Amino acid sequence: MSNVVVVVFRAIATPEHLQEVLDAFESIALKTHAEEGCLGWAIHQGVENPNEIIEVSRWVSPEASVEHGATDHVQWILTVLNRPGVLQVPGELSTLRALGFGTAEKGWLSSGK
Repeated sequence: MSNVVVVVFRAIATPEHLQEVLDAFESIALKTHAEEGCLGWAIHQGVENPNEIIEVSRWVSPEASVEHGATDHVQWILTVLNRPGVLQVPGELSTLRALGFGTAEKGWLSSGK
């Protein structure tokens, strides 16, 4: 079985801090993509609730995900997100294993390679 993990982070920004949150995620994108263990990392915005921000990432192992969490850029964004009033509620983090049901092309979230 693969050690690959999918990490999902959900945050709901306060309307007055939404752009700051989006800018913060954009500012760490290239650094995150450059991490050795990163297989994919993407930020999504809610359609019904544009203040909802979802980060979905894939890592070669749980250890690579933990290493990502310890990087300077992640520690920096956490200081932004954890400032009072930036998020409506604390962000939620889930680490998951893909089950790969269905076809190989559609049963996994991939980097497109």
